[in-house]
Amino acid sequence: LLLTLSFLSDDVNAGLALTGAVGVAMGYASSFGPLTWLLTSEMFPTTIRGRSLGMSTVTTYICASIVSYTFLSGQSLLGQAAPFGVYCVITFLSTIFAVVSIPDTRGKNPLEIESEMKTMWM
Repeated sequence: LLLTLSFLSDDVNAGLALTGAVGVAMGYASSFGPLTWLLTSEMFPTTIRGRSLGMSTVTTYICASIVSYTFLSGQSLLGQAAPFGVYCVITFLSTIFAVVSIPDTRGKNPLEIESEMKTMWM
């Protein structure tokens, strides 16, 4: 959000942009970054854990590539601030999805986690 706000005017606020960029890196490192590895290590049965870890790695790299390839063209087409706003909305929706669909595994053994996964709505 800070990155979006810093690029809305023609005069880019460098301090706000730097704060936003550092905030994005810190937020990713403390949330979605480790979430991929945590989910595969706790939620999948050992029989498919290796394959699911591979799939989550591929998915992570595909999403990072999409962001990398669409960023500059998005800025050219929609303006400097638009890609940051779009990515902010996607992150917000992803957070809602994670909160709603990922069960809490704290204090549960693998069998309890597996039975809870079978009753999930997704």
